Amino acid sequence: MRHKAVLLTVLVVFLSAVIAGCINLSKPAPEKRYFSLDVAREGAAAAAAIGKTLKVLRFDISPIYAKRQLVYRDRNLEYESDFYNEFFSDPASIISGQTLSWLEDSGLFQYVVSARSQIEATHLLEGNIVALYIDLRDKSQPKAEMEIQFFLLKAVDITRPVISHGTYRATVPVGPRHTDSRVGG
Repeated sequence: MRHKAVLLTVLVVFLSAVIAGCINLSKPAPEKRYFSLDVAREGAAAAAAIGKTLKVLRFDISPIYAKRQLVYRDRNLEYESDFYNEFFSDPASIISGQTLSWLEDSGLFQYVVSARSQIEATHLLEGNIVALYIDLRDKSQPKAEMEIQFFLLKAVDITRPVISHGTYRATVPVGPRHTDSRVGG
């Protein structure tokens, strides 16, 4: 009986607040937006390297950028994540998959497979995503930043020596439509 009285009291207070205009139910809740990345290879593919198979391992990612929420950099050491704008999947998986697709189209290897494949590889590709954020330090020119380290290893050698490595950084301008929808933006 007491439970019903408490529930009735809460309901009366809620309805009173709505009628008085304290709670605005007409404003829709912000909707989440989901993003992915898409990479297209430009130019003609190289002649297929017969007998070479590349296994693209799942990339590591800095913990700052590992969550699905988009990350914004407001000042040198100030970052914030955005609850309403996020990647459709975890960014390390998206970037690993896009890299695999790009390399398949390159013709540099006869086969390019994912880390889950049981195919014996002659080469391994490791990646480390060092940065992945929207830079708002210059409010007039927001830009998306990504930095990745790659390591190409020889898989058939038990010591797995590094054949090649490099760090690559890309910057792309971001339109104001996206940054205006940012929480707190």
